[in-house]
Amino acid sequence: MKKFFVLFFSLQLMSLALLMIGCSTSNDPVNNDTKVMTDLVIADDFNFTTHRDVEVSFRAFYTGVFYIYDLEDNLLKKGLVKIDEGYQGTVSIPNDVNEVRLAFSEVEDLEAIYQIVNNEIIHDFYPETEEADRDGEQRCCWEDQIYPVLECVESLGDGVYLAHFGYLNDYDVTQQIPIGWDNRFENTSNWDMGQYTVFDPGRHENVFTVEFTEDTGWIRWRLSGTLGYGCATATIESYECPRGYGDDDDYDGVLDDDDDFPEDPTRAFRNFYPVADDSLAMGTLAFEDKWPHMGDYDFNDVILNYRFETVDNSSDYLYEVFGYFSLKASGAAYENGFAIELPFLDAEIDILTLTPELEGSSITDGDGSKIIKFFSNALEIMGKPENSTFVNTDSNDPYLSPVEFEFYLKLVEPLDESTLPWTVPYNPFIIVDQITGKEVHLPDMPPTILADLLLFGTGDDTSNAGSNRYYKTVTNLPWAINLPVEWTYPIERIAIIDAYNYVDDWAESSGSVYNDWYENTEGYIVEEKLYQTP
Repeated sequence: MKKFFVLFFSLQLMSLALLMIGCSTSNDPVNNDTKVMTDLVIADDFNFTTHRDVEVSFRAFYTGVFYIYDLEDNLLKKGLVKIDEGYQGTVSIPNDVNEVRLAFSEVEDLEAIYQIVNNEIIHDFYPETEEADRDGEQRCCWEDQIYPVLECVESLGDGVYLAHFGYLNDYDVTQQIPIGWDNRFENTSNWDMGQYTVFDPGRHENVFTVEFTEDTGWIRWRLSGTLGYGCATATIESYECPRGYGDDDDYDGVLDDDDDFPEDPTRAFRNFYPVADDSLAMGTLAFEDKWPHMGDYDFNDVILNYRFETVDNSSDYLYEVFGYFSLKASGAAYENGFAIELPFLDAEIDILTLTPELEGSSITDGDGSKIIKFFSNALEIMGKPENSTFVNTDSNDPYLSPVEFEFYLKLVEPLDESTLPWTVPYNPFIIVDQITGKEVHLPDMPPTILADLLLFGTGDDTSNAGSNRYYKTVTNLPWAINLPVEWTYPIERIAIIDAYNYVDDWAESSGSVYNDWYENTEGYIVEEKLYQTP
């Protein structure tokens, strides 16, 4: 009988345990297969990037400014679409952004939602039908290689209108057509209404204006060349000028309302990375410092938030760079420094300053580059107490305020960024334990000229300079990651895979699924394993 009661009681305990398991209310996904980082199967060409380069090509029927927004209205890029050249460039876009909103010079009816396909955005801001209607309205017998263009007509009120004219010269040399039968205005008081007589090669927009009245009804500019003639006719029904057309105080081709520097012809646009506009939100650089050996993959040995502002001219050439940084944490026993390599020659740089100049900071020449070391010891500049091992990675230790620092770069002349080996965030890295030459960079980013090349290919590192492979293990794990948000990082000795539920799916899919794994989304995180700022 005693055995019966013992057996009965044991069965009751087992049933209760099963019931408690079945009624679990955890929001975290159940993971029956406990993975570690070295279990991940990662493609050789995956480099843990959270941004991608998107090729952009725009055309428009008049010169104006384009805006690319995500669907949350964060500005990703703005620049100038020229009437003769359009716009071609590369824009860095977060991997979780697959649809964008396009706008042109703030004209609401020209907005469009665009699905990014094959990492391309190709868009005409004027439909073909509208373009054809406008062409037919103003053109007559364009048979020569030089011809007039009506840009648009502006209403001045009280029945008075202002016609804006330009021209196109398809010859390779300047042409001259004096005022007379071959260069005249029709239905005006004179043939000479201030039109050009010397025509440089190319498309020239909005070069002069002519007033006419509602009673007049229309005016026409006629040009004749050796091969034929062309004309541009303005009527009160002609294409209406867009908002602010012609208001360009610095004559850089960007209307004042769209120009971030309306009185400076050397500057036109402010763009930001990785977070749009001037909201002051930042991205995150997270490092492991055991290279060339694998660490614990908590990615908190050095944590920096960062933000870049670039200033471009109207041709989308880079002129200035502002880099803003915040050292948030150092979960390391090593005294690690932080640096960044900028892809600019000494002769290309006019001004390069650091603010403030922290302990150990320096600026040195690289291989066709500049190397900025911001500090040599993260623990020291954050003021680590003697009774603490780490800074801001263990909730049992006191919280220390971040350390803010920045740099400013001005180039001698604006530079085409497509000629550079890298764009923002350029080539950031840590210097391990104040050992010059022991650098840790983002995966597949090259070491600087100061790096100790004897360390490559040792320990767990499988770098191969011949194939541009750097800072990866045999299973393609990195020692650093770059995230487009102010990331909530794991607490001390908690691997990233144990704090973020979908980072493994993201990495093993080469970024095709869960490309927002780093967000603090319900079900994505294990909250108690993340460091919470007090």
